[in-house]
Amino acid sequence: MSSTITDTLPPALSTVEAIGEASDPVARRKRRIESFHPAWQRQVAAITAGNPEIEDLADSFPALLFALVSDYGAPAARDAALAIVASGAPLKHASDALALPFWLRRLPALAFERRLPALPMDAEFGLRIASFVPRRSCEAVAWLGALSSAVTAAGPQYALWFTRAVKPAFMSEESLLMMGAWAWFSQHPETEGFKLLRRGWSTDISARRALDEFNVWRRRLRLVDVLGFGLVDCWLQPGTAAGLSFVPLKTVADFLHESECMENCLDQFADQLRTGRNVVFSIRRGERHVACVEIGVHDEECSMPNIVQLRAYRNRRAGPDVWQATYAWLGSQKLAQRTLRPRRVQSAQRSLARQQLWQPYLETIAGSDLEPKLRALLLLPAKKGRLRRDTAGAELQGKPAPRRVRTLPIGQQVSAASRGKTRAD
Repeated sequence: MSSTITDTLPPALSTVEAIGEASDPVARRKRRIESFHPAWQRQVAAITAGNPEIEDLADSFPALLFALVSDYGAPAARDAALAIVASGAPLKHASDALALPFWLRRLPALAFERRLPALPMDAEFGLRIASFVPRRSCEAVAWLGALSSAVTAAGPQYALWFTRAVKPAFMSEESLLMMGAWAWFSQHPETEGFKLLRRGWSTDISARRALDEFNVWRRRLRLVDVLGFGLVDCWLQPGTAAGLSFVPLKTVADFLHESECMENCLDQFADQLRTGRNVVFSIRRGERHVACVEIGVHDEECSMPNIVQLRAYRNRRAGPDVWQATYAWLGSQKLAQRTLRPRRVQSAQRSLARQQLWQPYLETIAGSDLEPKLRALLLLPAKKGRLRRDTAGAELQGKPAPRRVRTLPIGQQVSAASRGKTRAD
């Protein structure tokens, strides 16, 4: 059998060709089997052997034939669909018995490369999606794959919007995965991922605005990777000077709130915080946010702080009074050499915070093709992992984990003690 996949739909048979196939059923059967993807041709040949009604599905409803050979639905539902087709009843009855959307009938056989997920059955979705079905086989393969992933990622409404507004060919697989997650979190305000949104996905959002908001959300996700559950050591102590209060920003929520109040880019400050050498303080006069100051380590003396930047509302220059108050506050600090947390503790925090944020979404897409891809992208374990009970709490508090001592059985302890005594003698 030929394994070549053509770029366009096979042309309609001419009258002469149709008459020729009618007189040569072997050629007709060969053409029908080869119209499917090479990976499924063997199964198609097996199920259609000696069943002309089932074989006719290759021309009349390729999706239904593919669903039958790819174990779509429950075994009882497949048996019922086969019986309906064999009886000559309308194909709509067979697709309903199998819970297979009837609009898939518009797709060519070569569009089906992988097993079909559960797609929406409602008539409104079918009417709206039918107008987007491509006519070229090469486009149909990618289109059906993207549609299936969108339905799995964030539901039918997102899939309709995605089909209309997004061109998957211009986006990487990583971006498509994350965009589906962004749309899902936008619909679940009880999740941590929702709290990172500046504006979430909606059915009326434009493609350009959606891309902007999606990129902002991704950059905010990096704050979780950097901060974990929050900074334990901010090096400098909070305080007041010249009527201004200096409040450390420790958690992701702190940075998001400060960014909203000051209308600056602190919500996208992950790169500056990644090394753990810089900290950010909010400068306030009472309840009013006045400025933000980023403190780093001095280039020539590691025990001395250095003002990396000091900015007022919307990144404007801060006034002299704010600078004087900042220097006065720094002068009141008891300075010590800047110590960083061990890298393994940072990794434990980041990993656990990332798992907790993504766990609700991973449970939603569990068992689909998206789950292993997303886990690999986020560097999450293949299965839900957990830290050892005796070490997790200590590591997250910045303390060394308790040392594990191997205990020998009593008999071996006596022998070991005897050997030690003999050496001492």
